[in-house]
Amino acid sequence: MLIPLKDREFQLFQELIFRESRIYLSPAKRELVQVRLSKRLRAKGMSSFKEYYHYLAYEDPEGEEINRMLDVISTHQTAFFREPEQFQFLVNHLPLAGMEEKTGKGEKKIRIWSAGCSTGEEPYSIAMTLYDWFLDKGPWGVGRDPRQQRPLLSSIEGTDPECLIIATDISQGVVERALRGIYPEEKVRAIPTEQLRRHFQMGYGRSEGHYRVKEHLKRMVRFMQWNLFDKTPPVKDPLDLIFCRNVLIYFNKESQRELIQKFYRWLQPGGYLFLGHSESLIGMPHRFQYVQPTVYRKG
Repeated sequence: MLIPLKDREFQLFQELIFRESRIYLSPAKRELVQVRLSKRLRAKGMSSFKEYYHYLAYEDPEGEEINRMLDVISTHQTAFFREPEQFQFLVNHLPLAGMEEKTGKGEKKIRIWSAGCSTGEEPYSIAMTLYDWFLDKGPWGVGRDPRQQRPLLSSIEGTDPECLIIATDISQGVVERALRGIYPEEKVRAIPTEQLRRHFQMGYGRSEGHYRVKEHLKRMVRFMQWNLFDKTPPVKDPLDLIFCRNVLIYFNKESQRELIQKFYRWLQPGGYLFLGHSESLIGMPHRFQYVQPTVYRKG
């Protein structure tokens, strides 16, 4: 039986969650809040939402329980190569995004941000796409002298101290799962066979039925817990690409506008912004150039 959630209690949690994450929970989300937060009440041995709110407000100085609360409130639905047309767009437009020119000059400063990375499927999909493109079609593609390929692969594998893909999420729990890089078989079915073989290690024995991301792919991604509404970007250098897919839908219009303005500032000229299939900038003031559905470019 669900623990009752009174009107005033819902309002308090609504305000707390907005303050901590900017996630806006409309009155229609009341039952979702009740169901998901009941898990934390049971875990803490509490019998009322009033007691739980008091604990969060006054007895959680390090914010550990607030992080757990945000973890259960947030939706972490994701998949490898979700919205595949965007990855095809990425492959087709990598030279336009300056990737080939940068690596050819040895600059090694390509920056991609997976904002709201969840359990890692998105940034690892980006990493696979980049790795395979550089290996097969980049400045030192297949058929060239392998000794020439090595410097390029060293740069994209992250041996350079500057990281390539920055993956952030407000939930510490999903960031930790992404760092482990272990996925059940049903999760990796969307990955083409050759890419699965190249980038994942199949488990045996007690790990049978699971796949682990190989180290060369892990080195391409730096995961961190990070709030999208922090005042500073997750890296100091301008970004080439930002993936913020199926994230804006959790914020109100004011917060959405704030994020879009940040993304524009933090992208370098010519950089691309990728949104989710249910998101667009229609009706929102912005300076991006429309490229195709869910893809925008900074002029």
